[in-house]
Amino acid sequence: MAALKPVKVLPTQIACQFTLSRLGILDDVATVFETLGLGRLWRVEHRVYPKLVREFIATCRLTYNNPTKPTAGEGTLTFFLNKVHYSKTLFEICDMYGFTKGESVEFPKLSYAVADDFWGTIASGSYKSREAKITHIRNPVVRYVAKVIGSTLYFKPVIAAVPLSELAMLFYGVKHLLPRYADLPAPDVNIVVILCDVLVKMKNTAPTSAGRSILAGTALTPLFLGCKLDLSTVKYEAGQASMDVDNLVNTGYLKTNSLVYTFLGRENFSYFCSLPNTHITSLVSLSNLEFIPDEQYLVPNPFGGVPRRRMFVDAPPADEHVVADDEIYEDYDDLVPREHAQPYLLLPEDQARYRLSPPPAGDDISRQMEWMIASTRKNNSMMHKMWRAIAKIRPCVCTRGGGADDADRENRSKTTEDRHAERLVPAAGQSGASTSQRSPEHTPDTRLGRSRRQPGEQQSSSESPTRHR
Repeated sequence: MAALKPVKVLPTQIACQFTLSRLGILDDVATVFETLGLGRLWRVEHRVYPKLVREFIATCRLTYNNPTKPTAGEGTLTFFLNKVHYSKTLFEICDMYGFTKGESVEFPKLSYAVADDFWGTIASGSYKSREAKITHIRNPVVRYVAKVIGSTLYFKPVIAAVPLSELAMLFYGVKHLLPRYADLPAPDVNIVVILCDVLVKMKNTAPTSAGRSILAGTALTPLFLGCKLDLSTVKYEAGQASMDVDNLVNTGYLKTNSLVYTFLGRENFSYFCSLPNTHITSLVSLSNLEFIPDEQYLVPNPFGGVPRRRMFVDAPPADEHVVADDEIYEDYDDLVPREHAQPYLLLPEDQARYRLSPPPAGDDISRQMEWMIASTRKNNSMMHKMWRAIAKIRPCVCTRGGGADDADRENRSKTTEDRHAERLVPAAGQSGASTSQRSPEHTPDTRLGRSRRQPGEQQSSSESPTRHR
């Protein structure tokens, strides 16, 4: 309990039903969560009781009658609230949240082939757990569901990647749209087991996490109410956190407050479409699940930019639940000019590939949009090639020091260094024996081709006076 005192208790970020209704995806999101048996957890709106949350996290424990073959029907969760011991079966907790009373304690693990195939259906690229970014998911319903699962069930502070356990939940939530996997039986999973397992581990992970916070504040209030606690005398915080429009704009789900959805196409270009549009977002077919809308449903970039291709670099190993945001780089098709190529040839002699075709005639918006995108890509490709060629231009001989005067330049540089060293050598009358005994070949004047006169000597006609600063 003492280790959790400095840990902040924050509200759980839940789904915003008003925003989902505005986007036209509320019914589909609710259907997926109903299929998964998530109950009311994804949309609970309650106060946060920090003291009770810390006490629960510090004392909760999950046990099974047969630990070697655990089932939800034999599981028990014990904890303390207000210094009173409680023991609840997992089925009793299911009633508090509205979970489906399944027996299995986890979703069946997907094989690599199934996971890669499913990821290729809903997102771009092959599936790798730490590289499977949530921003790669195209369909707005599936993408929103993935965000809610990461926030309300696993309490992630940063929802960036889709690990295999969460990908399995997405798979079984939309399996009815996948003809290839229609023969797979629906899993009898109890979500409460996953929830309790995450809460039990939180006592060790929260004090050492980067944010030092517990994000299960709102999610635990139904449990407190189910234990019939008198919460009227308990200090609470009324703050709420939801995935509203502002949150979706900040996380890159929406481009602007005008409900313009942004997603990454199969060819790694960013596209935009206006929501609501249930004709392309509703989960009623495999084509809608893949979400590759026709150009008639696309809109230009609201910020006036152009479609750009993304290339995601490999991130260093990190905790599975706290993954840094991916870095976006421009990916150019044209290669960098070779070192021996002439630097002034910024473009090839045959520049036909960069010539723009005339704009289409008529008022067909889809053809005009297609022409605009193709023209923008040509211009970008040309400008990127020119810029990268300019960046590879090597400096000429006179500036990079590769000519015949290198030896003379080096001698002048050494002369300057010797003059600086000469100022540091004390006069002969002040330097004592150590200076007078210096070997002539090691004195600065000897290296400069001059001889030092001893006191009382006459300057010879062959010597020129040396001026000291």
